[in-house]
Amino acid sequence: MNRRFFSLQNNGVFLEGSIVTHDSSTMIEIYGDGDQEPSSSPISLHNFSDEAEFVELLRQILNLDRVMVYRFTDNEDGEVIAESHITGIGSYLNHRYPASDVPMVARRLYLINPWRTIRDRDGEAMPIASIGQSPPDLTYSDVRSISPYHIDYMKAMGTYTSLSIPIAVDGRLWGLVSGHSEKFTKIPLTALLKAKELSRRFNNKVLTDLHKRQFESLDRLGRMERRIRRYVLDELSIESILSEIVDEFCTLTATSTVVATNGDVVLSHNFQDPIENLEPLISLGNPFERPFHSEAMHIDFPNLFSHYVGFVRVVFVFEGEVWNLLLFRGEEIEEITWGHRPDLPQPTPLTHSSASPHTSFDSYVELRHGHCRSFTSNDIRTISTIARALSYG
Repeated sequence: MNRRFFSLQNNGVFLEGSIVTHDSSTMIEIYGDGDQEPSSSPISLHNFSDEAEFVELLRQILNLDRVMVYRFTDNEDGEVIAESHITGIGSYLNHRYPASDVPMVARRLYLINPWRTIRDRDGEAMPIASIGQSPPDLTYSDVRSISPYHIDYMKAMGTYTSLSIPIAVDGRLWGLVSGHSEKFTKIPLTALLKAKELSRRFNNKVLTDLHKRQFESLDRLGRMERRIRRYVLDELSIESILSEIVDEFCTLTATSTVVATNGDVVLSHNFQDPIENLEPLISLGNPFERPFHSEAMHIDFPNLFSHYVGFVRVVFVFEGEVWNLLLFRGEEIEEITWGHRPDLPQPTPLTHSSASPHTSFDSYVELRHGHCRSFTSNDIRTISTIARALSYG
């Protein structure tokens, strides 16, 4: 796919748009009239030091009422982590929104397009002029029509013009730079290109910071893994190995309690439950398929009364015996500010859609009980790596 932008002068007016070539088809899109002829010189932009400075600079470039950084959480909900807005319109900072607000089909489109603009929420859909008989592929179109669901969403939010720029990390949609205006606001191509360049720099900063943390975590994990393998080769007992690593293991995985059992012997660190509580946790399906974890044991095991709220179970083989390794977490009460009130009546979902637009964006605070801190994919990978190290040899 190849995309080229243009600005053509017609009777003193510069028409802006793009030419998109994909496979054997070519699509010409007209964005509208621009302010001036784009300069051929490189884009000159100020640097920024953090997210707050980034969104403030971006809002000035785009002349929108609000610009936010919207990050997806581990469970795919969205959370506003930075915001700049004009006075008098309220703030969405630190508000969270359910994963269904950005459907998977939209997320896939964000990953392959530089931005998504909705210039005129109430504008009429225009017919497509096509040379051939086959309808064009609008996957890479920025002026494609808006879904009825999204129109209702924008109306409830009080948004007329919007812009979204993807932030991607390792092929995954990390989040969005999202800009809104409560009235029709023209976004010239020159401003779009500047916003994209600034967002590219922010994307690089996110990528660099994330990879740095991942490298530091993997380095700690690698050193611990090598230690365990030395202990195994030195023929230390499983009890001795666990006593050597348990404190660092708990720190590395943000857990408070570790239990290892082969069914007859139970080795534990800070375990406060009756031993019989382990039985339903170690008899879950095929233990060699994948690690099992629960973040709300009172829901997954309603008849089990425990001091703990969440756990992970993996297995390892030591000296020919199968052992279960369990790590536990306590309750973590979380205060979540949702950007809408889910207790309000929702409209009937649109046909072929699992989501429905919010009727209100009034925030409300949920005090989340009965859950532990989420086990991330990195947590599971860390625990699985330690289990493999214990199986070494």
